[in-house]
Amino acid sequence: MKINLLFLLLFISYLLPAQNISKETTTIILFRHAEAATTSSDPRNPDLSEAGMERAKRLTSLLSDLIIDECYSTPLKRTQQTIQFIAAQRGQATKEYDPRALPAFADALRQSTGKTILVAGHSNTTPTLVNLLIGEERYRQLHESEFGKIWMLTFINGKLAQTLVLNY
Repeated sequence: MKINLLFLLLFISYLLPAQNISKETTTIILFRHAEAATTSSDPRNPDLSEAGMERAKRLTSLLSDLIIDECYSTPLKRTQQTIQFIAAQRGQATKEYDPRALPAFADALRQSTGKTILVAGHSNTTPTLVNLLIGEERYRQLHESEFGKIWMLTFINGKLAQTLVLNY
């Protein structure tokens, strides 16, 4: 039931800006990477766990009907592996961004008008990036056990028109 409600909310949120469709409508969808493996030969850059791989596949299914123009990820395995199925489904390469340069990345995202963009990040960088994009400190760092939050930001003519926060 929870996943059906999420589909309904995503569908509604995707249609709402349709009344103002123009090349100036931009949607940025941001999420934290899925669960990382706790045992790894490289604990600073682990792969996704089995549960994380399942979550990444659910996210891919959830977003499968959206037209995605660009996919972004930090250079770490867990973010790349979370977004890889979505990018592969569309025949796209995932572009890397530097999580230490979020203000510049936020500026670049806001310049990408007329697109739908996915961004995979981390428990601290994703809420920070959302705050930079919306221009206010509204969201705080995610708890280390929280993996299922999605922010959908819609900009029309460069101005924030809608912020939707979902859990999957």
